[in-house]
Amino acid sequence: MLLKDVVLEDRMAKTLLIDKHRTFLSSYPEKCEELELVMSEHFKMSGMYWLFTARDVAKNLEETERKEVIDFVQSCYDPVTGGYRPALGHDPHVLYTLIALVVLVALIVLVALIVLVALIVLAALIVLVALVVMLVLVVLVVLVVLIFLVFLLVLEAPFVLVVPFVLVFPFVQVVPFVLAVGIVLVVPFVLAVVLALYDELGIVDVEGVVRFIQSLQMEDGSFQGDCWGEIDTRFTFCAAASLALLNRLNDIDREKAVDYVMACENWDGGFGVRVGSESHSGQIFCCLGALSILGELHRVKADLLGWWLCERQLPSGGLNGRPEKLPDVCYSWWVMSSLKMLGRLHWIDHAKMRRYILACQDDETGGIADRPGDVADPFHTLFGLAGLSLMAHCEEVMAEDDEAEVALHRAELVEVDPVFCMPRKVIERMGIQTETLFVGC
Repeated sequence: MLLKDVVLEDRMAKTLLIDKHRTFLSSYPEKCEELELVMSEHFKMSGMYWLFTARDVAKNLEETERKEVIDFVQSCYDPVTGGYRPALGHDPHVLYTLIALVVLVALIVLVALIVLVALIVLAALIVLVALVVMLVLVVLVVLVVLIFLVFLLVLEAPFVLVVPFVLVFPFVQVVPFVLAVGIVLVVPFVLAVVLALYDELGIVDVEGVVRFIQSLQMEDGSFQGDCWGEIDTRFTFCAAASLALLNRLNDIDREKAVDYVMACENWDGGFGVRVGSESHSGQIFCCLGALSILGELHRVKADLLGWWLCERQLPSGGLNGRPEKLPDVCYSWWVMSSLKMLGRLHWIDHAKMRRYILACQDDETGGIADRPGDVADPFHTLFGLAGLSLMAHCEEVMAEDDEAEVALHRAELVEVDPVFCMPRKVIERMGIQTETLFVGC
């Protein structure tokens, strides 16, 4: 059978050009007046997410940019429906609602972590001062005891002259000691309270967003994307992920949502857009992600689906979305994150996969394209870096792996959560629990 594939030439990049990617992502907003971007204004929210998350994964996100990002995202909020729009003048949609929440949550956690570091440094200084005070008090105790003994034993002073000193000294000593101990004990509590208050100062209209998502669930458990009625399993994932970020998963009919997703399962173990639709890697990611968030991932045919996903890897090492299609870097995320959720990421050839993604880099401008030689863009850069991160942070090291290259990726790329495509530290900070089938990596 003739497979559609690409040929990797020896001249193509073989190492991660992380500095070029950071420059590419940092400079991309300057191109916002170009005709191509003006004509695709309806992708503006998505573009913000691709750029923002790619820079976060590449450890290149500056806290100083948060106000501009938040202002744009909040300008897309529709208070009437409770949903977010892709840009001003467009209709709210569950996809852009999820994207908006992902960006806002990541920013809140980013600043919370910065605040935490600052408070920890301050607390460390306070504790250090308290310990110094306690040390000084110990020295004073020793000196006072010696002076007391000198007065009584050497100078043979009358005991009545020493009594006032004995009565005053414990008070002078104990009060600072209690204060020092109090500071050491109270500082962690204060840190927790401050961070809790900070997280509560969210700008998201939680009730409005929940109301919007509730309005999109159909009687059969499926979700439409907006008021116009299109049904798609992508929207089930968007709804579940959005509510998980808001800790409001129980505000939809979870059982019906899960039943609808399972009704979309095909004979090959995969999932499609709707019941009876062809299996596709992107839809599989959405269905597995929704089931993972809703705690029902164990219901899928993991081995059968894992086999179907592994069949997406072509001789070049790249992955396609469905049979007889060309490889595309974005599927390094849709396929590998699905395999990660299933605990079967080790079922594909990591070395060949890594080689394909690296070959898709632009070694002049930075950025990653869908295929070698094509124009790089933030979309493929994000999912290419996220795919490299998944492999780099895999606990099982493959025998054929380039250990030095893997170490570089692990050092330069943050660990990404396979369900939310966000830094894992953000998901952990939010306390979000998902179900994964960790048979292997």
